[in-house]
Amino acid sequence: YVPSEDTLAPDVALYEPASALFGGASGLDVISRLVSQVNAEKPCSRGALLLEFGCGQKLELESMLSRVGLTPEFHLDLQGIPRVAEVLYREARC
Repeated sequence: YVPSEDTLAPDVALYEPASALFGGASGLDVISRLVSQVNAEKPCSRGALLLEFGCGQKLELESMLSRVGLTPEFHLDLQGIPRVAEVLYREARC
């Protein structure tokens, strides 16, 4: 969820692999590919979709999810910044 041109803080770079953090120019390329595979009309099992995203990406992610018929609940990090989107599949509809 980190834009490719961003530089990681040294404490993050030491402990997190770049492949787990960088997500293309906007930082949302990987999440966009995942969301494009979600079918809100026919999820095949109960469960949840949890997406961690970067600071300032909430509106774009909310729009992306709404285009496939999903309404996320957002969770804040310890600094009060929206950081995780959660979509629950409460009923199996296959």
